[in-house]
Amino acid sequence: MTSLRVSFIHRSLDVVGGGEVLLADQARFLLERGASPSVRTLVLAPAAWAPKLGAVPVTAWRTCGPDDPRPRLTRSLGRAHLAWLLAELEQAEAALAMSYPVSMALGRAKSRAVRVWYCLEAPRWLHPEEANPYLAKNAARAPERHGPRRYRTSLASPVGALPFVGRRRPSRRDADRRGVAGLDAVWALSEYTRDSVQRIYGGREADVIYPMVTFPARPERAFGLSRDGLRVLSVTRLQWEKNLDTLLDGFALYKKADPRATLDIVGTGPTLEALRELATALGIADAVRFHGFLTDEELTRLAGRCDVFACLPLDEPFGLIFPEAIARGLLVLGPDHGGPVEILDQGRFGELADPLDPEAIAAGLSRLARLSDEEAEKRRAAADAACRARFAPHVVGERMLSLLARHGLSLPTGVHP
Repeated sequence: MTSLRVSFIHRSLDVVGGGEVLLADQARFLLERGASPSVRTLVLAPAAWAPKLGAVPVTAWRTCGPDDPRPRLTRSLGRAHLAWLLAELEQAEAALAMSYPVSMALGRAKSRAVRVWYCLEAPRWLHPEEANPYLAKNAARAPERHGPRRYRTSLASPVGALPFVGRRRPSRRDADRRGVAGLDAVWALSEYTRDSVQRIYGGREADVIYPMVTFPARPERAFGLSRDGLRVLSVTRLQWEKNLDTLLDGFALYKKADPRATLDIVGTGPTLEALRELATALGIADAVRFHGFLTDEELTRLAGRCDVFACLPLDEPFGLIFPEAIARGLLVLGPDHGGPVEILDQGRFGELADPLDPEAIAAGLSRLARLSDEEAEKRRAAADAACRARFAPHVVGERMLSLLARHGLSLPTGVHP
Protein backbone atom coordinates (compact mmCIF):
# COMPACT_ATOMS: atom_id res chain seq x y z
CA MET A 1 0.00 0.00 0.00
CA THR A 2 1.46 3.38 -1.00
CA SER A 3 1.93 6.08 1.60
CA LEU A 4 -0.45 9.01 1.81
CA ARG A 5 0.66 11.72 -0.65
CA VAL A 6 -0.04 15.24 0.63
CA SER A 7 1.04 18.34 -1.29
CA PHE A 8 1.45 21.62 0.59
CA ILE A 9 1.07 24.51 -1.86
CA HIS A 10 2.34 27.88 -0.70
CA ARG A 11 3.08 31.08 -2.54
CA SER A 12 6.48 31.79 -1.05
CA LEU A 13 8.99 30.47 1.47
CA ASP A 14 11.39 33.39 1.23
CA VAL A 15 10.99 34.58 4.82
CA VAL A 16 10.30 32.78 8.10
CA GLY A 17 6.76 33.65 9.19
CA GLY A 18 4.25 32.05 11.51
CA GLY A 19 2.09 30.49 8.80
CA GLU A 20 5.09 29.09 6.99
CA VAL A 21 6.41 27.51 10.19
CA LEU A 22 3.03 25.83 10.71
CA LEU A 23 3.26 24.39 7.19
CA ALA A 24 6.70 22.96 7.97
CA ASP A 25 5.48 21.51 11.27
CA GLN A 26 2.55 19.74 9.61
CA ALA A 27 4.66 18.42 6.74
CA ARG A 28 7.33 17.05 9.09
CA PHE A 29 4.69 15.38 11.26
CA LEU A 30 3.21 13.58 8.26
CA LEU A 31 6.65 12.48 7.14
CA GLU A 32 7.42 11.09 10.59
CA ARG A 33 4.12 9.20 10.55
CA GLY A 34 4.93 7.48 7.26
CA ALA A 35 3.12 9.72 4.78
CA SER A 36 4.72 11.31 1.70
CA PRO A 37 4.35 15.07 2.08
CA SER A 38 5.85 17.54 -0.38
CA VAL A 39 5.94 21.31 -0.70
CA ARG A 40 5.50 23.36 -3.85
CA THR A 41 6.29 27.06 -3.68
CA LEU A 42 7.21 29.91 -5.97
CA VAL A 43 10.17 31.27 -3.99
CA LEU A 44 12.36 29.30 -1.60
CA ALA A 45 15.17 30.51 0.65
CA PRO A 46 17.03 27.21 1.15
CA ALA A 47 19.25 28.44 3.97
CA ALA A 48 16.24 29.42 6.07
CA TRP A 49 14.02 26.45 5.33
CA ALA A 50 16.29 23.42 5.03
CA PRO A 51 16.53 23.04 8.84
CA LYS A 52 12.78 23.50 9.29
CA LEU A 53 11.59 21.15 6.54
CA GLY A 54 14.23 18.49 7.05
CA ALA A 55 13.71 15.62 4.60
CA VAL A 56 10.42 16.96 3.22
CA PRO A 57 10.98 17.47 -0.54
CA VAL A 58 10.44 20.97 -1.92
CA THR A 59 9.89 22.09 -5.51
CA ALA A 60 10.40 25.81 -6.13
CA TRP A 61 9.91 28.10 -9.13
CA ARG A 62 13.09 29.87 -8.03
CA THR A 63 15.38 30.10 -5.04
CA CYS A 64 16.70 33.19 -3.33
CA GLY A 65 19.39 34.23 -0.90
CA PRO A 66 19.52 36.94 1.76
CA ASP A 67 20.90 39.49 -0.72
CA ASP A 68 18.60 38.65 -3.62
CA PRO A 69 17.74 41.98 -5.31
CA ARG A 70 14.54 40.72 -6.88
CA PRO A 71 11.32 42.06 -5.30
CA ARG A 72 9.02 39.88 -3.26
CA LEU A 73 5.83 38.58 -4.80
CA THR A 74 2.76 40.80 -4.81
CA ARG A 75 -0.50 39.75 -3.16
CA SER A 76 -2.18 38.89 -6.47
CA LEU A 77 -0.30 36.17 -8.29
CA GLY A 78 -0.59 35.96 -12.05
CA ARG A 79 -2.15 33.08 -13.93
CA ALA A 80 1.24 31.63 -14.86
CA HIS A 81 2.29 31.48 -11.21
CA LEU A 82 -0.95 29.88 -10.07
CA ALA A 83 -0.92 27.40 -12.94
CA TRP A 84 2.62 26.34 -12.02
CA LEU A 85 1.69 25.90 -8.34
CA LEU A 86 -1.18 23.60 -9.28
CA ALA A 87 0.56 21.82 -12.17
CA GLU A 88 1.22 18.54 -10.34
CA LEU A 89 -2.00 18.40 -8.36
CA GLU A 90 -2.96 14.98 -9.73
CA GLN A 91 0.11 13.39 -8.16
CA ALA A 92 -1.29 14.04 -4.67
CA GLU A 93 -4.19 12.51 -2.79
CA ALA A 94 -4.63 15.70 -0.76
CA ALA A 95 -3.57 19.28 -1.52
CA LEU A 96 -3.35 21.93 1.20
CA ALA A 97 -3.25 25.63 0.43
CA MET A 98 -2.12 27.91 3.21
CA SER A 99 -3.06 31.38 1.96
CA TYR A 100 -4.83 33.53 -0.63
CA PRO A 101 -4.83 33.46 -3.66
CA VAL A 102 -3.70 29.83 -3.76
CA SER A 103 -6.78 28.90 -1.71
CA MET A 104 -9.06 30.49 -4.31
CA ALA A 105 -7.22 28.87 -7.23
CA LEU A 106 -7.23 25.46 -5.55
CA GLY A 107 -11.00 25.63 -5.08
CA ARG A 108 -11.46 26.28 -8.79
CA ALA A 109 -9.06 23.55 -9.91
CA LYS A 110 -10.40 20.29 -11.30
CA SER A 111 -8.72 17.45 -9.49
CA ARG A 112 -9.37 14.14 -7.80
CA ALA A 113 -7.17 15.25 -4.91
CA VAL A 114 -8.93 16.35 -1.74
CA ARG A 115 -8.52 20.13 -1.80
CA VAL A 116 -8.15 21.83 1.59
CA TRP A 117 -7.53 25.41 2.67
CA TYR A 118 -5.83 25.67 6.04
CA CYS A 119 -7.05 29.17 6.84
CA LEU A 120 -4.79 31.08 9.17
CA GLU A 121 -6.88 34.17 8.50
CA ALA A 122 -9.06 35.33 5.64
CA PRO A 123 -7.43 37.95 3.36
CA ARG A 124 -7.92 41.13 5.39
CA TRP A 125 -7.32 43.47 2.47
CA LEU A 126 -10.23 41.86 0.57
CA HIS A 127 -12.67 41.59 3.48
CA PRO A 128 -11.68 44.36 5.93
CA GLU A 129 -14.82 44.53 8.07
CA GLU A 130 -15.51 40.80 8.26
CA ALA A 131 -11.89 39.79 8.88
CA ASN A 132 -11.25 42.57 11.42
CA PRO A 133 -14.47 42.67 13.48
CA TYR A 134 -12.96 44.24 16.59
CA LEU A 135 -11.23 47.01 14.67
CA ALA A 136 -14.24 47.56 12.44
CA LYS A 137 -16.31 48.17 15.56
CA ASN A 138 -13.68 50.14 17.48
CA ALA A 139 -11.65 51.97 14.82
CA ALA A 140 -12.69 55.36 16.18
CA ARG A 141 -11.07 54.47 19.52
CA ALA A 142 -7.66 53.67 18.00
CA PRO A 143 -5.04 56.18 19.14
CA GLU A 144 -4.24 58.93 16.62
CA ARG A 145 -0.49 58.43 16.82
CA HIS A 146 0.56 56.58 13.68
CA GLY A 147 -0.86 53.64 11.68
CA PRO A 148 -4.36 53.37 13.19
CA ARG A 149 -5.34 56.63 11.50
CA ARG A 150 -5.02 54.96 8.11
CA TYR A 151 -7.20 52.09 9.27
CA ARG A 152 -9.86 54.43 10.59
CA THR A 153 -9.85 56.37 7.31
CA SER A 154 -10.18 53.14 5.35
CA LEU A 155 -13.17 51.93 7.33
CA ALA A 156 -14.92 55.29 7.24
CA SER A 157 -14.51 55.81 3.49
CA PRO A 158 -17.30 54.52 1.24
CA VAL A 159 -14.72 54.05 -1.52
CA GLY A 160 -12.03 52.40 0.56
CA ALA A 161 -8.34 53.13 0.82
CA LEU A 162 -5.18 51.15 0.49
CA PRO A 163 -4.53 48.43 1.43
CA PHE A 164 -8.17 47.40 1.43
CA VAL A 165 -8.59 46.52 -2.23
CA GLY A 166 -11.81 44.59 -1.63
CA ARG A 167 -13.78 47.83 -1.30
CA ARG A 168 -12.53 49.14 -4.63
CA ARG A 169 -12.51 45.80 -6.46
CA PRO A 170 -15.58 43.82 -5.32
CA SER A 171 -15.01 41.41 -8.20
CA ARG A 172 -11.95 40.11 -6.36
CA ARG A 173 -14.00 39.39 -3.26
CA ASP A 174 -16.58 37.58 -5.35
CA ALA A 175 -13.91 35.49 -7.07
CA ASP A 176 -12.43 34.60 -3.69
CA ARG A 177 -15.81 33.47 -2.39
CA ARG A 178 -16.46 31.34 -5.49
CA GLY A 179 -13.08 29.69 -5.17
CA VAL A 180 -13.54 28.84 -1.49
CA ALA A 181 -16.99 27.42 -2.24
CA GLY A 182 -15.33 24.83 -4.52
CA LEU A 183 -12.95 23.46 -1.89
CA ASP A 184 -13.52 20.05 -0.36
CA ALA A 185 -12.73 21.31 3.13
CA VAL A 186 -11.64 24.37 5.08
CA TRP A 187 -9.54 24.02 8.21
CA ALA A 188 -9.36 27.01 10.54
CA LEU A 189 -6.48 28.03 12.79
CA SER A 190 -8.86 28.78 15.68
CA GLU A 191 -12.50 29.21 16.55
CA TYR A 192 -12.01 32.91 15.89
CA THR A 193 -10.79 32.16 12.35
CA ARG A 194 -13.63 29.65 11.87
CA ASP A 195 -16.16 32.35 12.72
CA SER A 196 -14.46 34.71 10.29
CA VAL A 197 -14.70 32.09 7.53
CA GLN A 198 -18.40 31.67 8.19
CA ARG A 199 -19.00 35.44 8.08
CA ILE A 200 -17.11 35.97 4.84
CA TYR A 201 -17.97 32.83 2.90
CA GLY A 202 -21.70 32.53 3.43
CA GLY A 203 -21.77 30.18 6.39
CA ARG A 204 -19.09 27.88 4.98
CA GLU A 205 -18.27 25.20 7.55
CA ALA A 206 -14.70 24.97 8.80
CA ASP A 207 -13.01 22.53 11.16
CA VAL A 208 -10.71 23.95 13.81
CA ILE A 209 -7.18 22.59 13.87
CA TYR A 210 -4.88 24.52 16.16
CA PRO A 211 -1.22 25.11 15.31
CA MET A 212 1.45 22.73 16.52
CA VAL A 213 3.29 24.54 19.28
CA THR A 214 6.94 23.78 19.93
CA PHE A 215 7.14 24.58 23.62
CA PRO A 216 10.34 26.31 24.74
CA ALA A 217 12.25 25.23 27.81
CA ARG A 218 11.07 26.69 31.09
CA PRO A 219 13.76 28.83 32.70
CA GLU A 220 14.71 28.69 36.33
CA ARG A 221 12.72 31.30 38.23
CA ALA A 222 11.98 32.34 41.76
CA PHE A 223 8.81 31.03 43.40
CA GLY A 224 5.77 33.30 42.98
CA LEU A 225 6.07 36.96 41.96
CA SER A 226 8.61 39.73 42.35
CA ARG A 227 7.54 41.89 45.26
CA ASP A 228 9.89 44.78 44.50
CA GLY A 229 8.03 45.82 41.35
CA LEU A 230 6.11 43.74 38.80
CA ARG A 231 8.28 42.70 35.87
CA VAL A 232 6.33 42.67 32.62
CA LEU A 233 7.49 41.22 29.30
CA SER A 234 6.02 41.77 25.83
CA VAL A 235 7.22 39.99 22.69
CA THR A 236 5.82 40.99 19.31
CA ARG A 237 6.54 42.73 16.03
CA LEU A 238 6.71 46.48 16.49
CA GLN A 239 3.85 47.54 14.24
CA TRP A 240 0.65 49.34 15.03
CA GLU A 241 -1.66 46.29 14.78
CA LYS A 242 0.14 44.83 17.79
CA ASN A 243 -1.10 47.79 19.86
CA LEU A 244 2.01 48.37 21.94
CA ASP A 245 1.17 52.05 22.23
CA THR A 246 -1.93 51.26 24.27
CA LEU A 247 0.04 48.75 26.34
CA LEU A 248 2.44 51.59 27.20
CA ASP A 249 -0.55 53.76 28.18
CA GLY A 250 -1.86 51.02 30.45
CA PHE A 251 1.54 50.27 31.94
CA ALA A 252 2.02 53.98 32.75
CA LEU A 253 -1.27 53.96 34.67
CA TYR A 254 -0.34 50.77 36.53
CA LYS A 255 3.07 52.16 37.42
CA LYS A 256 1.49 54.91 39.49
CA ALA A 257 0.60 52.26 42.07
CA ASP A 258 3.76 50.17 41.53
CA PRO A 259 6.53 52.70 40.83
CA ARG A 260 9.28 50.09 40.57
CA ALA A 261 7.50 48.05 37.88
CA THR A 262 9.38 47.46 34.62
CA LEU A 263 8.39 46.60 31.05
CA ASP A 264 10.71 44.70 28.69
CA ILE A 265 9.75 44.81 24.99
CA VAL A 266 11.30 42.30 22.58
CA GLY A 267 10.90 42.67 18.83
CA THR A 268 11.70 44.79 15.81
CA GLY A 269 9.57 46.82 13.47
CA PRO A 270 8.70 50.22 12.03
CA THR A 271 7.10 51.73 15.15
CA LEU A 272 10.18 51.49 17.37
CA GLU A 273 11.02 55.19 17.39
CA ALA A 274 7.38 56.21 17.84
CA LEU A 275 7.13 53.86 20.84
CA ARG A 276 10.33 55.24 22.35
CA GLU A 277 8.96 58.76 22.02
CA LEU A 278 5.67 57.70 23.60
CA ALA A 279 7.43 56.09 26.56
CA THR A 280 9.31 59.35 27.10
CA ALA A 281 6.14 61.42 26.81
CA LEU A 282 4.42 59.18 29.38
CA GLY A 283 7.32 59.58 31.79
CA ILE A 284 8.18 55.86 31.88
CA ALA A 285 11.24 55.74 29.61
CA ASP A 286 13.48 54.70 32.52
CA ALA A 287 11.25 51.66 33.19
CA VAL A 288 10.79 50.48 29.59
CA ARG A 289 13.56 48.55 27.84
CA PHE A 290 13.52 47.86 24.09
CA HIS A 291 15.64 44.76 23.40
CA GLY A 292 15.19 44.35 19.65
CA PHE A 293 15.62 40.80 18.37
CA LEU A 294 16.62 38.10 20.86
CA THR A 295 17.47 34.46 20.23
CA ASP A 296 15.31 31.80 21.85
CA GLU A 297 17.96 31.25 24.50
CA GLU A 298 18.23 34.96 25.27
CA LEU A 299 14.46 35.30 25.39
CA THR A 300 14.16 32.36 27.77
CA ARG A 301 16.72 33.90 30.12
CA LEU A 302 14.89 37.24 30.05
CA ALA A 303 11.54 35.51 30.67
CA GLY A 304 13.04 33.88 33.76
CA ARG A 305 13.52 37.35 35.26
CA CYS A 306 9.95 38.47 34.48
CA ASP A 307 6.60 37.75 36.11
CA VAL A 308 3.98 38.57 33.49
CA PHE A 309 3.66 38.40 29.72
CA ALA A 310 1.42 41.18 28.37
CA CYS A 311 0.40 41.48 24.73
CA LEU A 312 -2.80 43.14 23.46
CA PRO A 313 -2.90 42.66 19.67
CA LEU A 314 -5.89 43.73 17.60
CA ASP A 315 -7.87 40.95 15.87
CA GLU A 316 -5.21 38.28 16.45
CA PRO A 317 -6.36 34.94 14.93
CA PHE A 318 -4.30 32.81 17.36
CA GLY A 319 -1.06 34.14 18.85
CA LEU A 320 1.69 31.51 19.14
CA ILE A 321 3.58 33.72 21.53
CA PHE A 322 0.91 33.16 24.23
CA PRO A 323 1.40 29.39 24.75
CA GLU A 324 5.15 29.94 24.37
CA ALA A 325 5.05 32.54 27.15
CA ILE A 326 3.00 30.20 29.32
CA ALA A 327 5.54 27.41 28.75
CA ARG A 328 8.25 29.81 29.96
CA GLY A 329 6.36 30.12 33.25
CA LEU A 330 4.86 33.57 32.77
CA LEU A 331 1.45 34.74 33.91
CA VAL A 332 -0.43 36.26 30.99
CA LEU A 333 -2.48 39.35 30.18
CA GLY A 334 -4.14 39.21 26.76
CA PRO A 335 -6.95 40.81 24.73
CA ASP A 336 -10.57 40.03 25.49
CA HIS A 337 -11.30 38.85 21.96
CA GLY A 338 -9.68 36.83 19.18
CA GLY A 339 -7.54 33.71 19.32
CA PRO A 340 -5.80 34.58 22.61
CA VAL A 341 -9.14 34.22 24.43
CA GLU A 342 -9.24 30.57 23.34
CA ILE A 343 -5.68 29.98 24.52
CA LEU A 344 -6.52 31.54 27.89
CA ASP A 345 -9.87 29.68 27.99
CA GLN A 346 -12.03 32.76 28.47
CA GLY A 347 -9.83 33.98 31.33
CA ARG A 348 -9.30 30.75 33.27
CA PHE A 349 -5.58 30.74 32.52
CA GLY A 350 -4.86 34.45 32.26
CA GLU A 351 -6.28 37.93 32.59
CA LEU A 352 -8.21 39.53 29.73
CA ALA A 353 -8.57 43.23 28.93
CA ASP A 354 -10.08 45.43 26.25
CA PRO A 355 -6.94 46.12 24.18
CA LEU A 356 -7.87 49.75 23.46
CA ASP A 357 -8.66 50.60 27.11
CA PRO A 358 -5.53 51.62 29.08
CA GLU A 359 -7.44 51.51 32.37
CA ALA A 360 -8.52 47.92 31.68
CA ILE A 361 -4.92 46.98 30.90
CA ALA A 362 -3.71 48.59 34.14
CA ALA A 363 -6.44 46.77 36.05
CA GLY A 364 -5.40 43.44 34.51
CA LEU A 365 -1.81 43.97 35.61
CA SER A 366 -3.03 44.89 39.09
CA ARG A 367 -5.05 41.68 39.38
CA LEU A 368 -1.98 39.64 38.49
CA ALA A 369 0.22 41.56 40.92
CA ARG A 370 -2.24 40.87 43.74
CA LEU A 371 -2.02 37.08 43.34
CA SER A 372 -0.36 35.30 46.20
CA ASP A 373 2.77 33.34 45.33
CA GLU A 374 0.83 30.10 45.72
CA GLU A 375 -1.99 31.34 43.46
CA ALA A 376 0.53 32.48 40.85
CA GLU A 377 2.24 29.09 40.76
CA LYS A 378 -1.08 27.26 40.59
CA ARG A 379 -2.22 29.34 37.64
CA ARG A 380 1.10 28.88 35.83
CA ALA A 381 0.91 25.11 36.20
CA ALA A 382 -2.73 24.90 35.10
CA ALA A 383 -2.16 27.09 32.05
CA ASP A 384 0.91 25.12 30.99
CA ALA A 385 -0.87 21.78 31.30
CA ALA A 386 -3.89 23.03 29.34
CA CYS A 387 -1.74 24.36 26.49
CA ARG A 388 0.21 21.14 26.17
CA ALA A 389 -3.01 19.11 26.17
CA ARG A 390 -4.41 21.14 23.26
CA PHE A 391 -1.46 22.34 21.19
CA ALA A 392 1.30 19.74 21.51
CA PRO A 393 2.43 18.53 18.04
CA HIS A 394 1.23 14.94 18.51
CA VAL A 395 -2.21 16.14 19.68
CA VAL A 396 -2.68 18.48 16.73
CA GLY A 397 -1.19 15.94 14.35
CA GLU A 398 -3.75 13.32 15.32
CA ARG A 399 -6.46 15.90 14.76
CA MET A 400 -5.11 16.49 11.24
CA LEU A 401 -5.10 12.77 10.50
CA SER A 402 -8.68 12.44 11.71
CA LEU A 403 -9.80 15.24 9.38
CA LEU A 404 -8.05 13.61 6.42
CA ALA A 405 -9.72 10.31 7.32
CA ARG A 406 -13.12 11.93 6.79
CA HIS A 407 -12.23 12.00 3.10
CA GLY A 408 -11.10 8.37 3.03
CA LEU A 409 -7.43 9.29 3.38
CA SER A 410 -5.37 7.42 5.96
CA LEU A 411 -1.87 6.20 6.62
CA PRO A 412 -0.96 2.67 5.56
CA THR A 413 -1.50 0.03 8.23
CA GLY A 414 1.53 -0.57 10.37
CA VAL A 415 3.26 2.79 10.05
CA HIS A 416 2.12 4.14 13.41
CA PRO A 417 4.85 4.38 15.99
